[in-house]
Amino acid sequence: MLRTLWTGMLLLLFAGCDLNLPVSSLLGPTEVKIPISAIDTALAKAFPVTRKARFGTVKVLTATTLPNVGGKSIPVEARFNLVTFEIPEGVNGIVTYQADIVYDPLTRSFYLTRFKMGNLRFTNRDLVEYVSMAAAKGTPEVVATALAGVRIYRLDEKTKVSGKINGVLVGKKTVTVRFGK
Repeated sequence: MLRTLWTGMLLLLFAGCDLNLPVSSLLGPTEVKIPISAIDTALAKAFPVTRKARFGTVKVLTATTLPNVGGKSIPVEARFNLVTFEIPEGVNGIVTYQADIVYDPLTRSFYLTRFKMGNLRFTNRDLVEYVSMAAAKGTPEVVATALAGVRIYRLDEKTKVSGKINGVLVGKKTVTVRFGK
């Protein structure tokens, strides 16, 4: 009887090893550490990009992360140039967001999502009076749409994750993403 029990346990152990799952996903959540420098590099490569809107054209010039040690979302700052009929030479501005992270298992990639606008500032003070209300309200949405399309990190083939994202912790040099059931 004891021999049969041990044989059954060994068979289950070997069968479990063939599932190609990391041990940590069987025991609990899996963590992935994304370097902040990798996110900034991905953002730097993605811009500048120009987007048309009903109120004019928005050219997103640059985007970068901001320090937020201990936070659960990633602070992002984007610099842009807004060109409208009233301002043909364009007005520069900066918009900040708090963004969450989403994981796409098909591409094994992370993206920014659910942007919460923090601050919108136009840097050319003498041109601010020519920025329409529609442009001031619509520009952050256009910039967020451009940011949402950027893959900020891709997992290598060796790294296995399972489940949904159930926690994010922003550190000084890395963003730790926890997966679980």
